[in-house]
Amino acid sequence: MEFLLGFSFIAYVLITTLGAIMLGRITTNPELSKLPLLLMFAFDGLGATIFYFVGIEIVDSIKIFKLGVAAAFAIGTMLRVVMLVYANRSTLNA
Repeated sequence: MEFLLGFSFIAYVLITTLGAIMLGRITTNPELSKLPLLLMFAFDGLGATIFYFVGIEIVDSIKIFKLGVAAAFAIGTMLRVVMLVYANRSTLNA
């Protein structure tokens, strides 16, 4: 149960990725091209911190809970790459 609770963080990871993709499409200024990436890093760190400190009050085994959060980040990162490549597929054609 603790692993699944930690792994549920993947929903937050994917939502921040979608937000970064939408923000990247909105901002057309080249000076702000790294803004979605920086915001995604900041919101991931903030979200993980809040999720961890709320989660340790609920779960019995913190080690398994942290393993679930780590797995969510690992699989979420793989899905982020796929989502970002798919979102920018028109610029990848050489």
